[in-house]
Amino acid sequence: MPGFFISFICLEDMKSLYEMTVNLLAWARGYNLYPTRAGTEGNTIDLTVENSSDVQASHLIVRAVDVPQWIHYVSKTQSIRTLAPHQEQQVTFSFSLSDDAPVRMEQVLRFAIASPSGETWEKQIKIFILPQDLF
Repeated sequence: MPGFFISFICLEDMKSLYEMTVNLLAWARGYNLYPTRAGTEGNTIDLTVENSSDVQASHLIVRAVDVPQWIHYVSKTQSIRTLAPHQEQQVTFSFSLSDDAPVRMEQVLRFAIASPSGETWEKQIKIFILPQDLF
C-alpha cells in the first residue's frame, strides 16, 4: 500500500511530535487511530450502537473481547435494555493502561455485541499507545 510519512522535530514539546505522527499515520491509512498514553487511568471509549431494523431490540450485551493484559477495563460488559427501531444508544467503557503497555505501536481493541437470539456483531477500535509523560 503506498503511503507517506511526514515528521518534524519540536524540541520544546516532544509530545506534539508523537501525536502529530500518529494523526498523520491514521490519515494516510484512511481510518481513525486514537492516541492514548501508557500508564494512564480514566480513559474512555464511547461506542454507539444503532438498531437499523424495523423492530425493537432488547437485552443486548456489549463486551470487550480478546483483552490484552496491559489494558484494564472498569467493566468488560455493558448492557442495553431496549433499543427502539432506527435509534442509537451509547455505551462507555472506562479503562486504564499499564505502564508496560507496548508503546509506539498500533493496537486493536475489539468489542462484540450480542442479542439474546444469538446474533453477533463486532467493532474494532484502533489505538496508538504513546510513551508515558516523564516530568
